[in-house]
Amino acid sequence: RIDVNENERTVYWHGLRLLELDISWLQKIPWVERLRLARNALKVLPQDTGLYLKQVIKLDLQHNELVTVPRCILELPALQELNLSHNRLTKIPDVPQWSPNLTVLDLSHNLLSSLPRSVNAPALRYLNIGSNEFHQVPPSICSLVTLVSLDLSENPDIQALPAEMGKLSALTKLNLKGLKDLSDPPKHLQRECGDCISYLNSKLCNSQ
Repeated sequence: RIDVNENERTVYWHGLRLLELDISWLQKIPWVERLRLARNALKVLPQDTGLYLKQVIKLDLQHNELVTVPRCILELPALQELNLSHNRLTKIPDVPQWSPNLTVLDLSHNLLSSLPRSVNAPALRYLNIGSNEFHQVPPSICSLVTLVSLDLSENPDIQALPAEMGKLSALTKLNLKGLKDLSDPPKHLQRECGDCISYLNSKLCNSQ
């Protein structure tokens, strides 16, 4: 599907089985705010992609074959929503300062086993890392105190939630589906997000 609408500042290059993203195409749409590149066959993005997406608010790259993404994607100044789900991501680049307005990040259904040591995303509210290959909750998540929704589902090797998650006091939704071996917090506390975070916060306080 191809749909380019300058009045609405949207570009849909969706389901075209694109193997690469030609920079010359991006040079023609400097006005784009919503860019959908989902359901293609992209394996890499040009390193200078970010130079031409300064106004992008929503970027949809789900259902491609990306193994990683250039740092510039995570630094886009206007970006609010980034969907990288259903790719082949094995690594997220280390970025000193993420997009300051990034609110929604979907990394689900990839091959990730870790995140950068520091994720400096001051506005992030919705994070999905479900259906990856995490053996533990990435420590950097525990510093994302603005989160209201966190999806850890279908990472079956996670056996415990870190006490540091008790700092996520704004969290109202926590998806733990498919974490069959999760033993801490106890099973009866895993059903409710509030109970879970309160337990972890208490554990954190007792350890200090």
